[in-house]
Amino acid sequence: RSEVWDVLANATAESFRYIGTPAKNVICGKSDAQHWTETQKDLCELGISGDKFLQMMRALCVVMQLGNIIFGPDPANDDHTIVSNTDELEKLSEIMGMPASLLNAALTERTMTARGESHKVMLKVRQAMDARDALAKEIYARLFDWLVKFINAATLGEKQNDNEHSYRNIGLLDLFGFEAFDVNRFEQLCINYANEKLQYKYARDNFRSLQEEYEAEGIDLFDFASVDNSSILNLIESRLGLFAVLNEECVLPNGNAKSFVYKAKKVHKDQPALVKKLLHGPSEFGIKHFAGDVVYDASEFIACNKDSISVDLIECASKSSNSLISDEFIKLSNEKKELSQVKGRRGAIFNQMTCTKFKSQVTSLMAVIDQSRTQFIRCIKPNKSMKPYVTDHTHTLVQLSSAGLLTAITIVRESYPDNLLYDEVFDRFQCLVPIAVSSDTNLKDQVSTLLSTVLDGMEKAVGSKMSYPFALGKT
Repeated sequence: RSEVWDVLANATAESFRYIGTPAKNVICGKSDAQHWTETQKDLCELGISGDKFLQMMRALCVVMQLGNIIFGPDPANDDHTIVSNTDELEKLSEIMGMPASLLNAALTERTMTARGESHKVMLKVRQAMDARDALAKEIYARLFDWLVKFINAATLGEKQNDNEHSYRNIGLLDLFGFEAFDVNRFEQLCINYANEKLQYKYARDNFRSLQEEYEAEGIDLFDFASVDNSSILNLIESRLGLFAVLNEECVLPNGNAKSFVYKAKKVHKDQPALVKKLLHGPSEFGIKHFAGDVVYDASEFIACNKDSISVDLIECASKSSNSLISDEFIKLSNEKKELSQVKGRRGAIFNQMTCTKFKSQVTSLMAVIDQSRTQFIRCIKPNKSMKPYVTDHTHTLVQLSSAGLLTAITIVRESYPDNLLYDEVFDRFQCLVPIAVSSDTNLKDQVSTLLSTVLDGMEKAVGSKMSYPFALGKT
């Protein structure tokens, strides 16, 4: 550990505020140290070793150390902010490879430009904390993307061979599950939106074709609206959806959560998927997701959607001696400069919003999935304690309901397992009828007589209607 950074020699998880005390030290019978040894070996096989490995690990250390920076009001001026623990700032300066004075200025000041003139504005404590967290998240996000691209490039079959064979792909998508907590924020909305998109795909693949077939045959079976979540997707992603309303609010000088929620409820006042209750706070709204109702707290939606990192922090990180960090932030700086020169800048700004980028990524993912043969695997965790041979029935049923499986099972049970043409049915099963079926009637009536005789007594009353074990379509 000291080879990465000497501060790690005597450090524990509790030494870094972003990490804190881990819930478990042993997972699947192995300690974190054992898991790390295997991870390091795997990274080495992919080509991440030597200086490249050290740069990656030191970038992670920068993220962890940023969480240790504490801010407080300047004793000389309550409107100004200072770093309270300068010893931690010195450690951050060391691992980033740059003067502490530059870091201090970037974390406590912001450059504002108006009418072509720039001036420095001192940040308040809360603003400085947000700036620190924004920098940490940006470094981590770009490090994650770098690692994914590196792994993809290292495992790409086409580049491992000189011949020009065509390759087929088997893709595995491990999606985060539907989330509903006591307090649901912007992250939960994005996660649940992605789940809604996949649920739509699942319903379309498994039930939409069945619905179209039944309608073509003139068979009135049941209402497929119970699995159709298109109204929820329209609420979130349409031209006037929640994401669009949020983006508009983010570009306003005084945009805030209460205004966003008010506008969203006004625009979608007739939308049944939007939950509107008098007990909701001014920054709260609910959505009737396929897995259940979820109430969202929008108080941090504006800040999360902007996800803006100041020019000061970008320029500061670009000067880091860590080439991985500096290269990524130089790219980010160039992106910002190009954005400022784009005509129709409002649309370009919207494209930089978190929800727009997330929506674009999900749309691209669904385009890839639509071109493939999809198999769905629903994973159910039998208990929260991760013990073998133990099933928590309540916990399991909640997951089944949240995954939409109970609704799917209901539809499958109400539909018919076999689909046969009339001549097939008559040829195969007429031997079961103890009486001769008149050949004077048309084939459909003959099959009706045959099945009514064979399946006599299997019908049942469902409400005011009778449910029969078969249905006769046009063919």
